[in-house]
Amino acid sequence: MIRLSLYICIGLIIALGAAWIAAHPGQILLQWQAWEIRLSLATFIALFILYTLGFFAVLRLLGAARHLNPLNSAARQEKRRLKGEQELASGWSALSIGDQNKAQKMVRRAKAHLGEQPSVLMLSSQAAEGEDKRKLLDQLNQHDDSRVFALRGLLDLARQKEDWPIALAYANELNDLVPGNKQVLKELLDLKVKSGQWTEATETLKAARKAKAFEMADADRLAAVLDYTRALEQDVAGHHQAGLDLAQSALKQDPSFMPAAHLAARIAIRLKDMNKARKIIEHSWKITPHPDIAELFLKLEPMENATERFRRVQKLTTLYADHPLSAHFLADVAIQAGHWPEARNALQSLINAKKASRKTYTLLAQLEEAQKQDSAAASKWRAKADNAKAEPTWTCYACQHTSPTYHQNCPNCGTFDGLRWG
Repeated sequence: MIRLSLYICIGLIIALGAAWIAAHPGQILLQWQAWEIRLSLATFIALFILYTLGFFAVLRLLGAARHLNPLNSAARQEKRRLKGEQELASGWSALSIGDQNKAQKMVRRAKAHLGEQPSVLMLSSQAAEGEDKRKLLDQLNQHDDSRVFALRGLLDLARQKEDWPIALAYANELNDLVPGNKQVLKELLDLKVKSGQWTEATETLKAARKAKAFEMADADRLAAVLDYTRALEQDVAGHHQAGLDLAQSALKQDPSFMPAAHLAARIAIRLKDMNKARKIIEHSWKITPHPDIAELFLKLEPMENATERFRRVQKLTTLYADHPLSAHFLADVAIQAGHWPEARNALQSLINAKKASRKTYTLLAQLEEAQKQDSAAASKWRAKADNAKAEPTWTCYACQHTSPTYHQNCPNCGTFDGLRWG
């Protein structure tokens, strides 16, 4: 209704204007040098309207002609786009087989057809090296649709330079862009570990658990090692109770992680809590007997005599009687206490079960000398020990470096939790 009223008003104004012009038929005079043109006002208005309509008609024709330009047609643009995409595909294929020269050639061709689109810059960055690669990745990092790709590349460059703070910054940005991504969470956890950010790494591990980035057993092991590392720091700083709590937390995560049991028992002994230390040692021995645990067990009762020690060790070793270390530990204290039959039976059981090692024959040599003072027999056992299987030790699965003690980072290659007992 409003629009109709507007049209009626416009019509009335035009009609009144036309009536006024008809009532006042003046003339318009145009002079130029010797020329003189006389027009009525109505004629002038009609010519002005025709001129305006003609002007707009010419503009429309020019626009149509521009779109009809064969050099800028939609079909030609589509053909160029398809050609550029084919060259991009060829470039990625060349990169997949390590042909950098062909990849760079395809980059130049694709750029000629597509311009500096993110897809072209991505291929270009992969084909480039050094500072050129970094500049291209920085350029890609300015585009929202290619930031993930750029940050991944920049993170890899920082890793190659072992610039862990910069790599960690990129990983944090990447995690903000794609929260919950399994691969990114693993990367972030690794970099926090490399930077020694143990508490932050623990929080990242919780997020990784939620995202199911690790198998449950692997996540438990990582949590145990992180808690163990934090426990070490607390113990060194003099916060022994906090260290004990973290070491026990590590054992809850992975009861088979012997270093945590050793640390927890050692701190408990320092705090004069012998009952707690005994429980920790006994629980650990049921799962993973170890020489360091055996050594701590002896410290629980420093004033006992040899026979009392033998009886106490005898009770401990029954918790995992089939383990070679149980037999070795029992035989060792039995020899010191003069319990010859028990020592010989323990060692002979290993030989019968084909579990004898260098330690087995060395203890048999000590037994021959202690019980019978038989140097000849002892020499024979020591000769067998030279050719027997060596005792277990800590070995890095990544570089095969061996260490007498556990370290959360391999002393040789730095792999986190790389050392395994065996």
